[in-house]
Formats: sequence, structure tokens, C-alpha cells
Amino acid sequence: MNDLLTKEASDLMLPTMFAPFYAVSADIAGIGYSIFFYEENMAPLEEHVKLLAVDGLMPQASSIQNQAYPYTTEVYAVTRGDQPKDSLAYRLRAWLRSPHGQELIEKSGYVKR
Repeated sequence: MNDLLTKEASDLMLPTMFAPFYAVSADIAGIGYSIFFYEENMAPLEEHVKLLAVDGLMPQASSIQNQAYPYTTEVYAVTRGDQPKDSLAYRLRAWLRSPHGQELIEKSGYVKR
């Protein structure tokens, strides 16, 4: 920012997934980030929290799905390579990749790409 000095911001570690919404709603200059699901399904009740567009794009399921919205991340389910195929971890991973698992993931608010 040219020759302007900026104030160093302090970090704020919050203990729950919904805590950023409480913190931002209580701070007129607050800004934060959270999971899309929480904003879509829980934060609409928090009227002081507003979403921000990035390069004119609002975070929506469609802009996340087509990767137009730039701030997204992948979620992975992994197991060790030597995990026995009858182990609970391997079976859970296999189920998550199944049509039923994918349906539940989508119903739980994650955006499929």
C-alpha cells in the first residue's frame, strides 16, 4: 500500500465451527471465513454477517461447483496404503465413495465438483 504502514492484526483462535459468525457479528470491522455449509444452513439466522463477493462472484453452490469462486478447498478421505480391506477405516472410505456416500455428502452441504 505504497508508503502506508498497516497495523498488525492479532490472531483470534475460535473453538467451534460457528464461532467465527459470533465473532464477526459482534465486531463492526470484523472479517472471517468459514465453511459454505455453515453460512448456508446456520448463519442466515445471524443478520449482521454478510458474504463478500470476490472479483464480482458471490460464494454460491454453482460458483463453487464450477470453480469460478476462487476461495475453495478440497476435502479428502484417505487411508494408509497397507490398511486391511476389512478394516473400518477402509470400509468407511469405500462407503464415502459409493453412490450412497456421495449422496449423503451432498445432502450434508458439501458442494460436489
